[in-house]
Amino acid sequence: MRFARAFAFGCFLSTALVATAYAETEAQFVQSAAGVWRSDGGSLLTIGPISNGLIGAIDSTGTSFVAQSSKFNEDQSYLTLKIVSAAAPMTWVLREVWNADHTRFSLTLTANSGMKMAFSYVRDLEDEDHAALAKLASRRAPSVAAAPALQPAPHRVAVAANADPCSDNASDAPAMLECLEGQREQADKALNAAYKTTMARLDDGGKQRLKLDERAWIKQRDKTCEENDSGLNAGSRAVEASVECFADETRKRTAIVQTFK
Repeated sequence: MRFARAFAFGCFLSTALVATAYAETEAQFVQSAAGVWRSDGGSLLTIGPISNGLIGAIDSTGTSFVAQSSKFNEDQSYLTLKIVSAAAPMTWVLREVWNADHTRFSLTLTANSGMKMAFSYVRDLEDEDHAALAKLASRRAPSVAAAPALQPAPHRVAVAANADPCSDNASDAPAMLECLEGQREQADKALNAAYKTTMARLDDGGKQRLKLDERAWIKQRDKTCEENDSGLNAGSRAVEASVECFADETRKRTAIVQTFK
């Protein structure tokens, strides 16, 4: 898990390690995500900015991809990416997953194919990493570089009980994922607002209890939405179900936080 960074004005590669809030701009998000990361399976992913606003990544096998940002969400700290180095249209979601105190984060990468990987921080980019990423700038043509083959998450996700209101409007898997991420975003905003309001009215003892309770809830939410065997095969529906589940659990949590004593 990585400590959040402070961002020096005019210096895209500032590396002061201090606690801060979510990235306020897309550039800050890319800066904080840049580095070498290790997946749960042990493979390494080097990710960082390249020329013309593109983002590049190289995995342990040397497989690379080039992406263009599509949508940045400041409040929930995720970036939707369109892969421009693959023959078929692909949309990925790169998310910073923060701890309960919002002082450190890890990364998750979700593809519209349904593959999902979690990454822990290893180190900052070094000169040789920047050089390798810079070589990807010319690899925008679809025939040049294929996106890395992500491994399925080790556990299947739970299907949310509620009906999916995005089904009538989403025309394909990327659109469905973006719609569901929007629902999750709204649920997260409501929970964050409830958390701040409740923390403001609690005494010091109550604040500590809520923090501990929040950490326990995050673990339980992850177990419910990611580790519970739903019987789904790996694929885009698995990711959609995971996002739905996270939104549902977040809505339930909001009601609890609002009345926390």
